Amino acid sequence: MWDDDEGWWTRTVVYGDAIYSARCPQCARFVKTDEKATRHAESADLAEPNATCLKHGRVETPFLGWASDGI
Repeated sequence: MWDDDEGWWTRTVVYGDAIYSARCPQCARFVKTDEKATRHAESADLAEPNATCLKHGRVETPFLGWASDGI
């Protein structure tokens, strides 16, 4: 398991095999994530924002890793 001194693994969201932190990449607040997200094929890159931050509005949550890697 990863060390999580900054709390990025405290709340996560999974789309397919990709795991994302449910936090704003700008202010690290927890965000309300969408039920589904559009990713680019064979990549963890999101095609559009997938969450809403109270301070910054629509944001793309940070990618943490692949579930298949045993994370």
